[in-house]
Amino acid sequence: MSLFFEYPVEAKSAKQHYVFQSQWSSGESPVLAVAYSNGTVRFSNEEGEQIIEPYDRKVPCSCLAWHPQLPLLAIGYEDGALVVWTPRAGVLRVHQSTHKKRVTIAVW
Repeated sequence: MSLFFEYPVEAKSAKQHYVFQSQWSSGESPVLAVAYSNGTVRFSNEEGEQIIEPYDRKVPCSCLAWHPQLPLLAIGYEDGALVVWTPRAGVLRVHQSTHKKRVTIAVW
């Protein structure tokens, strides 16, 4: 038997922008990463509450991928940037010059 709950995800300043992609992390305390069309990535818990300050870039996000075992999120952007992000420390690394075109898929 399955039991489902529905919680709205808070998005205070992203109301003018559409959700591009969303993805859950694995682990005991899953985190929902929601990428918006304006380049903002917001992070929520299972109840839909924002738990970490949003990560903001002025370039639209093109893909998201959580690491299957570690709390690491790869965020690809339209300008070719690839950001590695963690809930504890924020941005770990930004790879700006690796790609010249949009990052279309990120896989760990």
